[in-house]
Amino acid sequence: MFWLNEYNFPDGVTSIGEGVFHGCSGLASITIPNSVESLGVSVFSYCRTLNELTLPSLFGQCLGYYFGASGYSEQGENKIIQKTLKHVLLTKETNIPENAFYLHCGFINSIAEQLTII
Repeated sequence: MFWLNEYNFPDGVTSIGEGVFHGCSGLASITIPNSVESLGVSVFSYCRTLNELTLPSLFGQCLGYYFGASGYSEQGENKIIQKTLKHVLLTKETNIPENAFYLHCGFINSIAEQLTII
């Protein structure tokens, strides 16, 4: 999947497994649909050009978990969040975990929540 630069999820997807987009070096932006209730570990590892990430929630994990970082360790530096990632949008998040953006997130320019008030 190294050539993949975008992907449209089919309706009703509820889970995205471990390492699904691993090595998609052309992937610049991805939107995880609100129907998704869980993401696997390292789902975005080695996505070297990922600039924008939209997802419904962090699902109780730190952002680094989805890029291959384990906990808050400095180990595995070749699998951390790529410095190209500048924007993160959470569309359904209601409870952001403590230290969710602690590890390897210093270069992200914007983290936002998209809230709908009814």
